[in-house]
Amino acid sequence: MEEQKRSHGRRLFGVFPAQYPKEILWAMNILPVEIWDPPLEVSLANGHLQAYICPVVKRGLELILQGQGKDLDGYLFPHTCDSIQNLASIVHDFLGVAQPCYFFYHPKAPYGIPLAIITSGS
Repeated sequence: MEEQKRSHGRRLFGVFPAQYPKEILWAMNILPVEIWDPPLEVSLANGHLQAYICPVVKRGLELILQGQGKDLDGYLFPHTCDSIQNLASIVHDFLGVAQPCYFFYHPKAPYGIPLAIITSGS
């Protein structure tokens, strides 16, 4: 990661998993670093999350709380599930991390328009 940052001038963004606009990030000279269930012992994150939360979110928050994301230039939280959406709020609103947090909402079709009309271009 440091090689990409140093040699190519890329910014590094911690991205929580699932679907996010990789091509847009690459076009912006951002290297997405996927945070997908890092192998950490969870201790700090438990105080911020419900006991039943998924391990991807719990360990991702633990990574942030332990300061292991300090070399990242920002975080991107795709709106893929309630847990990741709520994690974005926790990190952005309550933890005061130094890096900016961005939220990605997937495009959705207008309510009430059948998919066949949208895909046919009519």
